[in-house]
Amino acid sequence: MSNNLINFHHLTKSQQNTVVVFGMSAVSMLFMGFLVVFIILAGKPGSMAAAPACSFNPTSVPVGGSLTVVSGGASGNINLQSNSNSQLVNVIGDLPKNGSVGVKLPVVPKGSYTISVGHAKLGSNGNVLCGTLNVTDQTYWVLGLPVVGANTAAFSFTPASNGSISLIVRSNNSVSSGTVVYDSGPIASGQTRVSWSNASAGSYSAALYFGSAPVSNTVSFTIKPPVPTVSITAASTNIPYNTSTTLIWNSANATACTISGGWFNAASVPTSGSISTGNITATTTYTLTCTGLGGSAKSSVAVTVQAPPSPTPTPVPTGGQWTLSQATVSGSTVTFNLTPASNGNVSLIVKSNNTVSNGTVVYDIGPIANGWTQVSWSNAPAGSYSAALYYATTAVSNTVNFNVQ
Repeated sequence: MSNNLINFHHLTKSQQNTVVVFGMSAVSMLFMGFLVVFIILAGKPGSMAAAPACSFNPTSVPVGGSLTVVSGGASGNINLQSNSNSQLVNVIGDLPKNGSVGVKLPVVPKGSYTISVGHAKLGSNGNVLCGTLNVTDQTYWVLGLPVVGANTAAFSFTPASNGSISLIVRSNNSVSSGTVVYDSGPIASGQTRVSWSNASAGSYSAALYFGSAPVSNTVSFTIKPPVPTVSITAASTNIPYNTSTTLIWNSANATACTISGGWFNAASVPTSGSISTGNITATTTYTLTCTGLGGSAKSSVAVTVQAPPSPTPTPVPTGGQWTLSQATVSGSTVTFNLTPASNGNVSLIVKSNNTVSNGTVVYDIGPIANGWTQVSWSNAPAGSYSAALYYATTAVSNTVNFNVQ
């Protein structure tokens, strides 16, 4: 083989130049050949890295967020597919060829999703893949503090419900902390308010959820026990002198009650009931006081007592006026005669005429037996006196003055 090789050094100068020129020409031709092949290949579709048929940004959005999809030649439905189960979640828009469109994501659980363009029924295998979208768990809805009433809490939020979210309330009480005490279920689309009724007193937290994923801020609030309500009335609020009436009362949200006024002295009573006032002779106000977990409350009723009846005039007893004879004094015994005889309704009353005790009743025999015409006062002390017959407080005879030595 070595015999066939040309010894370059044995060639003449002219021959050497010819060989060099020929070699350079061969290299140039080889380079040009490669260049032609490269140009041909570059002109074929798919022979170079082509621009993507679709893309989107941003590639990470919060729950319910928005993104822009850009066409690089692809067009059709914009499909959102879960990477956890390869199921089509939703068609979120339509992409025009070589155009772009802004789309808003439906509320979906956080996770990884594929965006593709094409016909929704083809799935990711038959569509143009745009890329992977990461949905974060950042909050989307803003939940305000509730307006708390008696056993109720009214919530408002923005934006309006899409029909897929629920309000969940959990207990913050030490014994049952974290326990779900209320779940509204899906809130109707377009609604911005939801209320929790028949709530018990306690401490709570609430948030909006999509499935088990929170999609709003959390608010904490307290429902206080309701304040008691009470009422008290009287069967009659205007009664005759020295008579009685009945008090009637009711309460709600109370655990204990008392009544004061009249003969009641903060007396404990049931939370509802009735009781007699007993006979009263003056206008009286009765107050019911009830307490409960939410505080205390009072209610009062006034019972007016009419003026007492005027005294009945004392009638003159049958038989008219009596005549009382001059008293007969024998030692310390004084004897009186009266005409006509007693009718059983008159009394002998003796009063002192002494300076110090003038007018003082010193002897009252009481009603003199019917038919009697004489009455005596025994053991009378020394002094000056006057005596007369009386019917109740009315004198019905003459007055007799006498002295006892």
